[in-house]
Amino acid sequence: MTTTPQNTITIDGDTYETVTTHDLQIGDLICVHGAILKLTTREERPDTINKNDAGNVVWLRGYPIGYTLGAIPKSWLTRDEDGRAYWLVQGNGRATWLRMTNPRGRAPEGDTGYQIFDSMDRACSQITDCATRLHDDLQQLNAEAEETGSRLTYAIGRIMPDGSITFEC
Repeated sequence: MTTTPQNTITIDGDTYETVTTHDLQIGDLICVHGAILKLTTREERPDTINKNDAGNVVWLRGYPIGYTLGAIPKSWLTRDEDGRAYWLVQGNGRATWLRMTNPRGRAPEGDTGYQIFDSMDRACSQITDCATRLHDDLQQLNAEAEETGSRLTYAIGRIMPDGSITFEC
């Protein structure tokens, strides 16, 4: 991890800038508790309770990209009208977020990709455009689990255009 004086940070090759909730827009990718969320449905209302200089309250739906939840427990997520899980990103002008400035290696909306998942639905690899590239890593993870007596199993999941995951035999 590296930081620069311009309020940017680089984590695993992805660069982020620190912004307030007021700066967040539909389509932005942010990093929250290790998860990458794509923001949708922006709402803004005046803060009629605190009446301070922090400004309006803004909230957006943040949908996990690539089904990587980081440290966000599934119980913190809400389901939308279509049953898709999202996290409510909210705050005023004092709340800050890490907005991705170079979404390299991330599957854009509508694209598909492949990723290794364990039997607890945790992502265990980077997203790639070809399942064959993950085959050796998958075999190694399953062999290590067997050697250590772990009950975890691993599989390659395909990320669909709507963000859902399918597992192919």
